[in-house]
Amino acid sequence: MDVAFDVSQSTNRPRAEVWEALVDWSLMPTWMPAVRSVVGPDDLAVGEPLHVDTTRGARVSTISALDEGHLIELTARSGPITACYRYALDDAADGTTSIRLVAEVAVRGPMRVVAPLVRRSIRRADGDQLDAFVRVISARR
Repeated sequence: MDVAFDVSQSTNRPRAEVWEALVDWSLMPTWMPAVRSVVGPDDLAVGEPLHVDTTRGARVSTISALDEGHLIELTARSGPITACYRYALDDAADGTTSIRLVAEVAVRGPMRVVAPLVRRSIRRADGDQLDAFVRVISARR
C-alpha cells in the first residue's frame, strides 16, 4: 500500500478521553464530513465490521488492527481500491496526547494507472480529518 497522507495533531485531552471519542461511532459524523452515520461493535475486536452510511452510499469498514487505548486501524474495500486508516494515540512528554493518522491506499488491476489520483482524492477528502476531530473533542466537556 502507498501512503495517501500522514498527519498528526495534539490535544490537551487525556489519551483515555481521546480514545473514548475516537471509538464513539456516533461522533464520527461530526468530524468526518462525508459520513452520515456509523454502526459499529460495542466490543472492539479485529475483524469486527463498521457499517458506514456516507454521502456516496453505504460502506463497510473492518477493524484490521487494534491496541486498545492506543491504536485502531480501519480498512475498507471498494472494487479494486483498499484503504486503511490507522489512528495512533500516544502520551506526549509535555502532557498532551499526540494523535497520528496514516491513510494508505492500494489500487489493484487495470485501475492501478489512476492510483496517484485516488490517493490525491483521498488526501483532499480526509487530510484535515484530525483537525476536525480535535475541534470536536476540544468542545466536549
